[in-house]
Amino acid sequence: MKIELVCNITVKCDIVFAELAFLERRPELGLICSRAAGGDGRITNETVKAVLPGLPESGAKNVVEWAEMLGLCDARGLTELGKQVATDGNAPVPEQGVYRLWHTNHPVVGRRVLAVRRITPSQDKRFDDKHERMNVDVSVFNVDRKTVCQSVIDRDERFIIRDFPCNHDDRRVWHEPALTGDCRFRWTLDFDAGSDKWRIEGSIKEPQSSGNSPANSSGGAKSRTIEHVPESHGINVWRAIDELSRDLRKFGQWDSGKRLLAVPVEAVKNEEAQSFLRLSVSISGVVLLDKGQYDQVTFTNVPIGPINAHEAQKWAMRLLTLDLGNKPTYRTRQAVRTRFAQLTQDTPLADFGVTLPSHDNLLPEVANIDRAMFWSLAAPVDLAPIPPSDEDLSAMSVSPKNQRGVH
Repeated sequence: MKIELVCNITVKCDIVFAELAFLERRPELGLICSRAAGGDGRITNETVKAVLPGLPESGAKNVVEWAEMLGLCDARGLTELGKQVATDGNAPVPEQGVYRLWHTNHPVVGRRVLAVRRITPSQDKRFDDKHERMNVDVSVFNVDRKTVCQSVIDRDERFIIRDFPCNHDDRRVWHEPALTGDCRFRWTLDFDAGSDKWRIEGSIKEPQSSGNSPANSSGGAKSRTIEHVPESHGINVWRAIDELSRDLRKFGQWDSGKRLLAVPVEAVKNEEAQSFLRLSVSISGVVLLDKGQYDQVTFTNVPIGPINAHEAQKWAMRLLTLDLGNKPTYRTRQAVRTRFAQLTQDTPLADFGVTLPSHDNLLPEVANIDRAMFWSLAAPVDLAPIPPSDEDLSAMSVSPKNQRGVH
């Protein structure tokens, strides 16, 4: 089973003065982190000198402090970033400047910067207009920091938002509404794999011309297709379906113990009855606790089963008659018993102890459906050279294999 949750999210664009760090190839830091990872996990003077022989004690100490400042290690040892540097050799290289940041906010995504562009400060006084600065949306200053972000328009670019330096809390921002737009957030919960993947789709806008020109100038804006590498939120998918069960009530009752949607057999199509899967269910306007509100939620390949024992019996007989009709042939009573068990035993029907009627009771049922089907069952018994035993002709109950099976 899979559940796909989709909603619109707003991507804003702001120009700010910031301190960023772009991840670049730094073999020496990669080797230092790798050596630390192979030891006790700490970057020490000895670790540095082992990688960079000939470096004096003071130089090694400076490298250790630099690694701490970059966030590669702390008092406990390598950080997650440091472990990643040990693996791929790409380390953050800090810089300060004026940047155009595209960012969004969503409970699953977080306050994420999606893309960055360096721009050259100009003398157009955009940062000196106090009126603009005081009335503009300053949510950009709340984006997630000290975490590695991958650009959604340049897969080879990774960066970290380190800080927004300013004097006396006088942070300045230039909002570009012409570059603000909506994208789609798509979150897939895969219950077979027990995992989730989310991604952002659509495009973001950037100035038609490079440099400092505002997007609403004569240069206009152009769209860049988002190429977001799917990420995992790490949610417990089964807990999520329990929370979504209230929205499934118009289709059936979610059974968290059996992990299926209990539905009335009359509402089940033939192919669904045979596969025990509801191929697609869509719901609009769903709220998933602290994970946001979604315009559309689509359930695919939802496990289904009967709502009670009476419905289970009707379901079982429907499967049998469908099978008899799809494969018309004469069947001995023993063949019918075997086929009924095959159709029901490893299914949700077996939990209700469904029963194959006795031969005498089954014949009237199928006669009302198809006379040819009636004779396909009656003739092998009536004309059998050796009459079937009373046990073969009697009713047969099916239960789960771990509960005595067929009897």
